[in-house]
Amino acid sequence: SDLYSASPVISIIVVTWHHMQVPPPPDARIRGTHIRFESPSTDSLNSRFQPLVYVSTEAVLVLDDDIKLHLQDVYNMFIAWKHNKRNLVGVSPRWVDVSGKKSSWAGAMKAGTGLSAAPLDLAYRYQSEDSSKHTLGYSLMLTRAVMMHRDYLRLYTCGGESKGLSLEVPRKFDQLRSLILSIVETDFNCEDIGMNFVANAAINGASRSGRTAAPLFIQPMHKIGDFGKMGDTGLHQKKSHVSARTTCLDQMNRAFWRATGHNLPLQTNIVGAVVSRNSSWTNLASIRYPGLTTRLHEDCFAIAGEGESGACSWRIPRQTDYGASFDTGTHANTKLEQPVWGPVANLQKDAAEVTEQTESR
Repeated sequence: SDLYSASPVISIIVVTWHHMQVPPPPDARIRGTHIRFESPSTDSLNSRFQPLVYVSTEAVLVLDDDIKLHLQDVYNMFIAWKHNKRNLVGVSPRWVDVSGKKSSWAGAMKAGTGLSAAPLDLAYRYQSEDSSKHTLGYSLMLTRAVMMHRDYLRLYTCGGESKGLSLEVPRKFDQLRSLILSIVETDFNCEDIGMNFVANAAINGASRSGRTAAPLFIQPMHKIGDFGKMGDTGLHQKKSHVSARTTCLDQMNRAFWRATGHNLPLQTNIVGAVVSRNSSWTNLASIRYPGLTTRLHEDCFAIAGEGESGACSWRIPRQTDYGASFDTGTHANTKLEQPVWGPVANLQKDAAEVTEQTESR
């Protein structure tokens, strides 16, 4: 909370407190940023998407408590999200394969539309890098570090419509949404996959082609600190984690297909980020998916005892004001430069317009 309170675009931090036997700390203010602790009545992963009444900003940054983002990447996510408010803008894309087949997910779909005579048997790909030479895009965005419109919280929990996005989850998706809530409640897993399906369901209602996909990857300018492998308590440490996620992915996709005739759609664009050579400004642009083979995160447990790493340090950087511009065109042949794994000074300050929701366990 101390680090993110220094961001000029974060106005309130909400910590979803899941230590059921330990009372949360009192609410506080750090650098003028209000820190609130929300104690849900049950220990459910569905609680992380509660549409809390005091989330007053349009943008919500959802963060796991074991993930650390550089403040420049928080700012860039906000700028990218303002130009793509219907998307789940994040830094952790994931890919899916057709179960039991060597062909890629993209190759199994007709012209990238996702249409099929029957729902495809999908398999969750655990890797954080794209291991396929033929993947044309990605289909999921993990919600461990993602920015979304606050209305998606209500659409996930309650269904209905989003006036802010001019979207709604049509009644034909009621079975899908009920299935998502039930799976997450029972299996204590897959809430992030469920949010992807809810967002896709809402977007599908406004898209005749069914080809618009909810996740949108933004290239981080700094390495992401990952504390999730410290110890054996994390969900991803369980051997059954991947098979459980494949099962719920497949179940949700079947319900999505029954409502639309489409499988989980494929996102073929990303937001590329390049620091201007003439200033401290970050240039953001929508470009075609170029593949992702670069490891974006630092395993903070592996480097423990070897000195502080920038990605794993919670120290507030000297520069906290950042600037960026977004090119609204889509560039097919733009060469994606390597990110800058280090502090980059920027100039512009924006108004506080983001609520951060962090889950603590």
